[in-house]
This record gives sequence, C-alpha cells and structure tokens, in this order.
Amino acid sequence: MYPLYSHAFFEDVDFVGQTETNASTSSTPNPITTADISTDPGDVVLIAALAGTDGSYTPQNSFTLGNNQERAEVVRLTSLTYGGQALTFVNRAQVESSAVSEAVEIWVLNEAGIAAATDSTLVPTWDIPADDPGYSHAFFSGINQASVVGATAIATTPAATPNPITTAPLATMVEDVVITGAINGQTGTYTPQNSFTLGTTESLGSSTIGSAYKLGSGSSETPSMSHSAPIRQAIAGVVLQGVPIGPTTTSSRPTTRTGRASSPTRIRGTGNHRGAGHPEDSGAPSIGLGEIPC
Repeated sequence: MYPLYSHAFFEDVDFVGQTETNASTSSTPNPITTADISTDPGDVVLIAALAGTDGSYTPQNSFTLGNNQERAEVVRLTSLTYGGQALTFVNRAQVESSAVSEAVEIWVLNEAGIAAATDSTLVPTWDIPADDPGYSHAFFSGINQASVVGATAIATTPAATPNPITTAPLATMVEDVVITGAINGQTGTYTPQNSFTLGTTESLGSSTIGSAYKLGSGSSETPSMSHSAPIRQAIAGVVLQGVPIGPTTTSSRPTTRTGRASSPTRIRGTGNHRGAGHPEDSGAPSIGLGEIPC
C-alpha cells in the first residue's frame, strides 16, 4: 500500500493536550467520531482519518478540510506456475492516475519447464487479492534455451497521449521473436503498430488488454499499440532470442510461425487497483506450435 502524508504549520502552539482515537472495521458509523476533546480559547484541534476504499472525506462539526488524498495499491504477481513449473519474471510496466493503477507483467518458461509440466493449468499468486483476473499464454518454437530473454523495454503514460504508446526500440536477430503487451484504463480495442501481428485485444471490466508479436528482422523493432479510447496506458516489450543460425547450419525453425502472443490481463484489486499478468512460454524447435486456452 502506498504511504500518505500531510502536514501543516500553526502559530502560537504550546504543547499537545488531550488526544482521542476511534476505529471501525465496517462501513458504520459514518461519520466516524472520537470522544469529545476539551479546549481553551486559542487552541487548535487537528483530526485525521483513513478509509480503505476510494472516495473523499467531508469534515463535520464546523471543522475545516485540510486535504483529501487517494492512492492506489500496487497489485503484483509474486509467483506464476504452469503445470506446476515456475515461470521466470521478465519485466513490468505500471501507470497510475485518479487513484487507479494499471500494470502489465511478462513471464517466461523454458523448454525444460514446459516438458516437465504435468498439465496446462496456469496458477498465479498475488500479493494482494485481485478482482477479475484473466490470463493467456502462447508457445514459440526455435527459442534459444541457453539465453531465452534478450532486450526488454517498458513505457507508460498517465494520460490519453501519446497514442499509440511505444517502448524504446529493441535490438533483434533474424531468428528472434518480439512480444508485447499493453493495458489501458478504459474499454475499447488495441491495434498493433509497426507490422506486429495482433495476439489478443479484450475488454475486462473497465479496461482493455492487448498483445502482439513479430519475428525479428535483424534490426531494431519497436513494440507499439494504439488504443481506440486511450486514458492511461502501460506497455511492455520483450525479445525472445532465437536459436543462432550459422552459414552451414540447417535450421529446424519453421519458415512461418503461428500462434497467439500472450495478452496482459487486468486485475482490479482492493481499492480500484489494477494489475496485469502476461505469461509467455518459450519452447524449443522440438516443441510444436499451438495455443492453450486459459
């Protein structure tokens, strides 16, 4: 949970007098009050209150409002397994505005983990209980098991611009696969840019998730996603490194690749806080291409 702070200056204050506190574990009583505090002329009475939900405070009994603050809790994946095998966290992008945060995470699993999986069940563990979770993943063949992850980048915007949202360019080799996932704090659709192929675009609750992928060109590739109704966005991009191909090596990599890139997923947590899980499985050439619905 984010910390909140507030302070003020008052003249001619001598010392702290009477203090009172109160607490409630439910929605009542509201207004919440303390016991009466005895005062003398010239005294200043300070009060502070904290609620576990979004909203605003209105002072009672002729008190003057100092400030109202809202901050979003950060929903994070602490672990992710596929068929009992632990995925490895790669990167995360998070943006916050209006006391709501959006986030996307990318995780990977290598060939050994895929082969050892006992089923196709994806099990996330969150540090804070989340609402409306959703997940997807994809297999890609020809990934270098000695060095699965290459360049990575993230970008965020708390406003409607820029749209499309892009990461920094990612260096690639011809055998690489670039994957990207984005999330927007409003429903709509995502359209990938820069010749990326759409994986998924889906509205969940009050946000949109989208994913895309592209085969490496040997030059830099820039993940970029355009939203139909942008409000705040986060995007993450990762290069899955392909098996190096030498001049005398016969590639076992297919000449064309199909499959669906993972989609980031919105998780609306306690107090209007959203996160996203974006797992990505990386297979070797011996692993067939395919899709496992989640």
